[in-house]
Amino acid sequence: TDYFRVAAADQLKKNAKIMQVPFHLARDPFELRKVLEKDKVELTLIDTNGVSPKDDEKLLKLKSFITETPYKIEVILVVPANLFYRDIELVFEKFSILGYERVIVSKVDETTSAIG
Repeated sequence: TDYFRVAAADQLKKNAKIMQVPFHLARDPFELRKVLEKDKVELTLIDTNGVSPKDDEKLLKLKSFITETPYKIEVILVVPANLFYRDIELVFEKFSILGYERVIVSKVDETTSAIG
């Protein structure tokens, strides 16, 4: 679903090819549902476009991908380690509407003070 950045879909497609897994692009919840029904695999990884915690409209659209499918989707929130504490609080608060169950901290190698 990451199609906002220039060439994002191409990058994801190349990564899928390297991992020898199928790649699909879903622009809306209906397309996602079609992909999930067609593939019938044990695990599907979904990479979303980056959404600002200040953009309530895009957060609601992202939520619709989760709520408008009959499949169980485990949401894992990925946050960069170089955020300030007040920013990470906002991210956790705003993204809670997605019902994330786990958090992955990325870009740990790019900071000397993780989330602080």
